[in-house]
Amino acid sequence: MERRLLLVFALTFLVIIGFQPLLRRYLPQPAATPVSTPQPGPQPVPAASQSSAYAGAEASPTPVAAKQAASETETVVENDVYRIVFTNRGGTAKSWVLKKYDDDKGNPLQLVNGVAAEKFGYPLSLWTYDESLRDKLNSALYVGPSAATVNAPGEISFEYSAQDLVVRKKFSFNPSYVMQVETSVLYRGSQVPAFPAWPAGFGDQLTAASYAGGRIEYHNDESTERTLFIFPKVVE
Repeated sequence: MERRLLLVFALTFLVIIGFQPLLRRYLPQPAATPVSTPQPGPQPVPAASQSSAYAGAEASPTPVAAKQAASETETVVENDVYRIVFTNRGGTAKSWVLKKYDDDKGNPLQLVNGVAAEKFGYPLSLWTYDESLRDKLNSALYVGPSAATVNAPGEISFEYSAQDLVVRKKFSFNPSYVMQVETSVLYRGSQVPAFPAWPAGFGDQLTAASYAGGRIEYHNDESTERTLFIFPKVVE
């Protein structure tokens, strides 16, 4: 039985082999597909190259027009409760006197600690993570208000631009003690986080006792939170 089965397979294989020449002769053959030759012309740019070119364009924006003052000037903002002296060097506050509050000597309360501000920076300076950029923002001569004195309510602004840096600071004042601060820093076409800061202490914090007695008040909607300063212990 197995021999007969093997014989059938062998005969079938011989028949298939034998009919191959006849099939090629009498049956239609499929047309050969022509091979296309590449033609010269613009070639698509790989995605990686496109991304690199875009990144390069982003990193090298067109330089902006320069806007800076030729010398340092001061602007006084005043109303019935305070008198603030701004300088266009960094667009900061050099003096901030509260007329209806007195210090420990009976004089109108000066909020700016002049000694500490010389070393750590004046109120309303800008703090960034990049130290070199931070120094530039707070030492540049901004174009400030044209008027030397502004009566609150009102607003003033300081602007500075050079090469790939554009800075704007705007201060708005209402009839009371409230002031609104708006800042914008663009570096190489991108927004840079820059936070208004009060780096030094307050003007009446000249001793350890006065520093320890200071506090900060946060007002949010209808709630007010008061936080006391903690004077650091000096280790000799």
